[in-house]
Amino acid sequence: TNDLIVIRPGTYDEKIILKDGVKIYAYPNVTFVGSYDTIITDDNVGVNAEIYGYMDINATCNSGTTNAIYIQNTGTTLNMECGDIIVTGTSNSRCIFNFSNQEVKIKAKDINSFTDNSSETIRLQGNVSGNSTTIECHNVIGRSTCILINSLSNGNIKVLNDIILKDATMGNQSAI
Repeated sequence: TNDLIVIRPGTYDEKIILKDGVKIYAYPNVTFVGSYDTIITDDNVGVNAEIYGYMDINATCNSGTTNAIYIQNTGTTLNMECGDIIVTGTSNSRCIFNFSNQEVKIKAKDINSFTDNSSETIRLQGNVSGNSTTIECHNVIGRSTCILINSLSNGNIKVLNDIILKDATMGNQSAI
């Protein structure tokens, strides 16, 4: 706990499993890539974690489901600042999927889920009472629903520019 991990410039084909009390700082020109089920996760263990700096996430989803940032445990607290969060490919994907009922703050440039069968770009799970999620970004771009906040979730989403539903995969889809 109370450790600081510094990530030097480069491209990393790895998964980040958040650990309690650990802070991560990414220098400019750090990109996490991969075709994992998730790039950043709490692995369903409640943690208090922080990620800062310039990290870009470029996930590829060609089978199964990919959640670039997947907060599974209801007890996880996360403060995160990063560059772009992008998922591309041919299968289901989400950029952010949050189950936590604690404070989760994510500040990013663009959040873009653009796969052939996109799920929601951002999803705050509904059966989690007390969910306090704050997401701030320049643009949210998706092919299906861009932002889904289910019934009991408490989300504060600030999009500085546009929410874009681009080349929708099905008819009658809403951006929010």
